[in-house]
Amino acid sequence: MERLITDPQKISPTWLTSVLRRNGLLEQGRVRTVKKTPSQSFFSSTISFLELSYSKDTQNLGPSHLFLKISKPQFRPELGQKEVEFYQVISETMNTLPIVYCYDAVYSSETGQSHLLLDDLSATHFEVEWPLPPSQIYCEQAMDTLAQLHAFWWEHPQLGKKIGILPEEKQLVSYFQQVENSFAEFVDFLGDRISLERSKLYESIFSYFPGVLWKRLRTRRAYTFIHGDAHLFNMLFPYDNQKKITYMIDWQFWDIGIGTDDLAYMMALLVPRTKGSYGRASFTKIS
Repeated sequence: MERLITDPQKISPTWLTSVLRRNGLLEQGRVRTVKKTPSQSFFSSTISFLELSYSKDTQNLGPSHLFLKISKPQFRPELGQKEVEFYQVISETMNTLPIVYCYDAVYSSETGQSHLLLDDLSATHFEVEWPLPPSQIYCEQAMDTLAQLHAFWWEHPQLGKKIGILPEEKQLVSYFQQVENSFAEFVDFLGDRISLERSKLYESIFSYFPGVLWKRLRTRRAYTFIHGDAHLFNMLFPYDNQKKITYMIDWQFWDIGIGTDDLAYMMALLVPRTKGSYGRASFTKIS
């Protein structure tokens, strides 16, 4: 059974050597030292950065810097399980897409915790700072990355078989009823802060569902693999704009769905609604 890491301080050069050898590295030699940065705590996980050095006889040298992510105890263990599944099973199929390489991914059903050991890309890539949106060039790169993901998995034969579960008709009906009910509550909450024109636009979208959209979903056409939490703060953007390789991270919410779900989610958080306001930072009238 693979070893679950719950404390960065328990990571040893010996353990790292064994992990890297499983990944086809360090045919000769070993990890000599590992330096760990103080852990940073976030809502659902803690992260640490590792700096590695190797013995002089090392051949096929491994990475010098790694990124360790450990899920917090008792925090929605199904999310850690899904992310581990993504790196253990799904990402191997996506070797032509920009996915951060994962050296080790373990989930414990007994404790509900998980860990990921990934390449550290902080020397070449950065995350934008909430709540400021990135410039247009990075927004375009993020959409290109989403497009690559959705195109790769578009009506892929593994969807619903080896990967994920296609929604059944009862689930679709329940979902759209929930959305319609939520919209009614949303309109009541906003009152005169939402214009009549915008309200009618939303209603027209719901009227479209019984026709083409419903037929498409029932016949299971045009499904793809979606990230599920595709906001721009789950992207790693390159310092060198010429390289234009943008990575998506945090795969806890992956699913089978409609590609535009990811795009709409991204836009809902960042598209300007009034001058000078973005996504969650905006509490002004939606016109």
